[in-house]
Amino acid sequence: MYLASHNILSLFYEIKSMQANYEKYSIEAPFNGVVTQSNINPGTLVRNGQKLGEFINTYLYEMAVPVKTADLHKISIGKVVELNTVANDKIYKGKIVRINLIVDQQTQSVQVYIQSSDKGILDGMFFNVAVKVQSDQKLAHLPLQAMHNGYQVKVKTEEGIKLVDVTIVEKTATDYLVKGLEDGSMVVIDKSTN
Repeated sequence: MYLASHNILSLFYEIKSMQANYEKYSIEAPFNGVVTQSNINPGTLVRNGQKLGEFINTYLYEMAVPVKTADLHKISIGKVVELNTVANDKIYKGKIVRINLIVDQQTQSVQVYIQSSDKGILDGMFFNVAVKVQSDQKLAHLPLQAMHNGYQVKVKTEEGIKLVDVTIVEKTATDYLVKGLEDGSMVVIDKSTN
């Protein structure tokens, strides 16, 4: 009578029912890896859509790299890339597996996803990514001081120094990537310019 009056039997059977349900269901990750964050404890009641934690695959890493829309035509899915670590200049190999076609309006770039299964890579590492592309154009890197009038460089010839028109392909904080110079051209850099 005491058990029935205090609802102990119904609570007991409710617990037994929950234990039976618990044994029926298990959650498995679709890959081998490591739990990096756990948001629940064993036995906790979870709701549909609730984040249980984070789990990483330590055998296959994926990273998102922003690529300028102007450079998008130079890459393709399946292309092998070099991953250079910022810390120790070690080079790893990776492969482009996806290219997002939505342009970030702030940076005018798209996300390119690279996967690597190199054993030396750890979660959270920083990389510089190099993609080797072939071009039929002959390009030259020139320091900012080499440019005159916004589109010309001084080139030393047998007759003296002359201004040669070049086309700027890309400008960075430290240099220009230009086309329009002949092989072996000797560019004169005027330190007082710019």
